[in-house]
Amino acid sequence: MSALSINFPTPDHDSEDTAISSRFVAVGTVSLDAYRSRYGADPKIKTVTAKLILRDGTNRQIAEGKTLSIRFVPNEKDPTPPGYFKWAISFKTNVAAPTPVQLLVIAGTEDNAELLRGHVNLWIEQYIDHHAVPSFDVPGDNPHQLTTGEQSYFFVCGPSDHPLTELKFNGNPSDHAEWTVGDEYFWGEFYNLGATAGAVLAANADGPTSITITT
Repeated sequence: MSALSINFPTPDHDSEDTAISSRFVAVGTVSLDAYRSRYGADPKIKTVTAKLILRDGTNRQIAEGKTLSIRFVPNEKDPTPPGYFKWAISFKTNVAAPTPVQLLVIAGTEDNAELLRGHVNLWIEQYIDHHAVPSFDVPGDNPHQLTTGEQSYFFVCGPSDHPLTELKFNGNPSDHAEWTVGDEYFWGEFYNLGATAGAVLAANADGPTSITITT
């Protein structure tokens, strides 16, 4: 397995039909077990950065991500061997039309010496401002049909003027959720939903919003 994994976005978004909002959060992990197996030592991970690069032949960078968190998480619910860093990086850019890009992620030392890199190809589309209550940039459709991959790992993110008071699937809280001050943006993760239909609900002080999930 790769030591650096990108959990979201995924290759499922590498088409115009499955493009995601150009404002989103990328999340992933750096596995200590995989790094030790490959390199025989512990990684001195201190930084994780990311950027979006156009796939139009120019390889021009159009956005630099903002690192939200890098943390060690020995969480048995995650589908990852114990002992890994979890990272989250937000992007706030815009495009006029659906655009193919590459997300490049680099994990490095305290002085930014590169240790690992990974990438995923995807399409992004124009970001539309929303209202005060939480809104879902990802998934971008309502109702949303779960893909096979999303049955084991389902990711949501979007704007919210205030911290979330709830993020649930069929009444069950998300496995992880965060809200970032300044960006006024939330993201959350659900593990092992299976082929279960229902609804995802997000709420803040202004009220709730929900999306329907089908299988």
